[in-house]
Amino acid sequence: MALFCIITSTLFLTILVYILDNSQSWTTGSRKCSKRSRWELKALSQQVTQDDNIQIFPRSSSPPHLVVITERHCCDSDAVLQRALQLLHAAVTPDQVDLVSVRINVLSADKNHRRRLVELANRLLHWSDRHHFQVVVSSDWIDVAVETGVHGLHVNESDRHKIPALRKLLEGRPLIGTTAHTLESAVSAFEVHRPDYFFVGSCYFSQSYPEKTTLEGPELPGQVCRALQEIAGARRPKVLAIGGINASNCHEPVTKYGAEGVAILRSVFEGENPAESLHFIRKNMAKL
Repeated sequence: MALFCIITSTLFLTILVYILDNSQSWTTGSRKCSKRSRWELKALSQQVTQDDNIQIFPRSSSPPHLVVITERHCCDSDAVLQRALQLLHAAVTPDQVDLVSVRINVLSADKNHRRRLVELANRLLHWSDRHHFQVVVSSDWIDVAVETGVHGLHVNESDRHKIPALRKLLEGRPLIGTTAHTLESAVSAFEVHRPDYFFVGSCYFSQSYPEKTTLEGPELPGQVCRALQEIAGARRPKVLAIGGINASNCHEPVTKYGAEGVAILRSVFEGENPAESLHFIRKNMAKL
């Protein structure tokens, strides 16, 4: 009888451990499926049936497009983050931004830095549902991208070889962008890695890169755009001018040379009224 009780108890514990282990794996699998579904739903929402192209910017499929890039230090402290959030909210709420690219310093010494970045990404995602813009983070922060479920990644020019692995890691159809400083670099990156958009520049001198002594110029984004049009037609990536763009010069790379829009930073983070600054940029991008 005692032996029977021992065997019965052992069998019961074995079955219980098996159930608990499998319930944990089911939960993990369910969470993974939920994450995958989120990426895939975003991918499906980007489909354009007319020409089987990808609608990169859901606010408007037609240029000119407007991208906001964050300051690198906007997660360096809680106070700086809150100020950045106020400015970004003011910028995106009039529904005039197509993409926010979160470009943040990597500060391993500050244990709160990642927490602030997660907060920034989550707040932007919350606003994006209502105001119809996309959110990408630098590929330096792939773990934050996976955790928050942002729309995609911006990959540095030197890290393009990582794009296939990043697409696989994020699954579904994440938005992937990169930067180009020459026509040859852009064409090569498109042929090998098929990014969804390019930032091309620098068009003008910028405080973000004070060490830069030579410019690619405002003509280069349009040159890249035409070259990719010849290669891929309607399926080519978006091409946006970057580097020293402001309300007074934003029309030149777009209207004069053929870029599809601009990426800006200081008009949001150094102005008193970001919404008004972006309104003037949108208006002036159409100026002849």
